[in-house]
Amino acid sequence: MEFKFNYKEFYYPFSLKKPIIYIIFFISICLYFIIFYMFSGKEYFGVINPSKGFTIVILSFFTFFSFHLFRGNDLLKKINSLFFRSLILVGYISINIICMIPAWTFYKYDYEKIDKYRHILPFKNSPILNKKTLVFSDIKSLEYVSGVDLPGDLRFNLNNGNKYYIVISNYSKRSINILLYSLYQKYDWLKYDIEKYYGSIERLENNLNDESVDFNILGFIIHTFCIWIFIVLNICLIFYIFRLKQ
Repeated sequence: MEFKFNYKEFYYPFSLKKPIIYIIFFISICLYFIIFYMFSGKEYFGVINPSKGFTIVILSFFTFFSFHLFRGNDLLKKINSLFFRSLILVGYISINIICMIPAWTFYKYDYEKIDKYRHILPFKNSPILNKKTLVFSDIKSLEYVSGVDLPGDLRFNLNNGNKYYIVISNYSKRSINILLYSLYQKYDWLKYDIEKYYGSIERLENNLNDESVDFNILGFIIHTFCIWIFIVLNICLIFYIFRLKQ
């Protein structure tokens, strides 16, 4: 059985010859600056939210994966009822949201403990999937660990032998520095570990007092491309589900 891939049909209404795809790319650039600069927001003590870059990459990755799985399914092509096609779209969106739960994970803390939460939906008031608490007085030491299977973790070694991880590569550097600074001020036995892995307390203070915003060309390219992918594939899916043709 020979498989023929029709590029124009699969990614309708986009193609490299149509200006709309480049218009969407320009819109993606504008959205990048709006998201990362106009609505950057100030980070304070008490909350560690996923970084915007991590959230955008997660959204783009699952959109890319699930779109091709959904769009390439022969079963859907045989369904003519718009109602049932719409139901399948709702199921597709629901599965995507569940798969993207890591993007809705956040931490709340005070000077005594830190709690890890996972939202089921990307809204502040959505149900919480789980809660994992770390009491700071139970910490024996902390380490920064990385490797092939560890993208960059802040590991807390506990007095009872257990370990508690925060994958800091998923969160903003500033929010992690605020947490470390508060731990340094409160818990004397953690001062050596913090300075060993993250530098002197003066360096942390300087980082927290630095209000400048650096433009990262690599981050700009990656995140703009991810935004573009997210917009284009979702538009393609809408045209496919509702069979919108010229």
